[in-house]
Amino acid sequence: MTTRTQSEMPMQGRTDDPRIWYKPKDRGVTGRLVRSPITFGHTQLTIEWAEAQANKGEFEYAGAHIDHVVSAMTRCFTQECLREFDLLARVTQTEGKLIKVLVLRASASERPEKALKVHLVPYFESHQFACLSRFAERHRVLPGTPGGLLGWIGSQEDKVDAWEVDFPNKEGHDKWAGETLRMNALAIRLVEVLNDTSGERARRQKATRS
Repeated sequence: MTTRTQSEMPMQGRTDDPRIWYKPKDRGVTGRLVRSPITFGHTQLTIEWAEAQANKGEFEYAGAHIDHVVSAMTRCFTQECLREFDLLARVTQTEGKLIKVLVLRASASERPEKALKVHLVPYFESHQFACLSRFAERHRVLPGTPGGLLGWIGSQEDKVDAWEVDFPNKEGHDKWAGETLRMNALAIRLVEVLNDTSGERARRQKATRS
């Protein structure tokens, strides 16, 4: 399976789903802000393929898309961005600098023969503090001792699962995520950053070749 570089991936414009912010043209690939997010900017990347392509270089194929999405997140999720989308930041207990983006293939609805689903979960300083504090309390180790990341993720998922129950209809949940938490506006911001990232990388590659 041939993998194209990020600068060679033409990006499609807005879609019918306002929380989709990553959609290369004609690739069966979408990145959508999760309406019940574990952290600020939590995105699910879905990569569909024909059955004949399953398990044949799928991670290599997905890697370029993951890198593209993570690069846009890293540029977008600044302190200024957290202040602009302050309610979403508060709801997800997000503060401080972005440390890394967790890449989790953990979708209960994934059908591996049809698609690869990856959760991209931004991990900020506030999340690291909460994770280490939880680990120290549970295991009686010194504060700051590394550990407990998967346990912390599980505890956060319990919280967001409750949000799904609190909204018995999809339309109400989508409206809360898109309008109240302003995920629709955040998706637009990510598209702008993504397109700028693609252009900048293309310019750097062209300069390197000259």
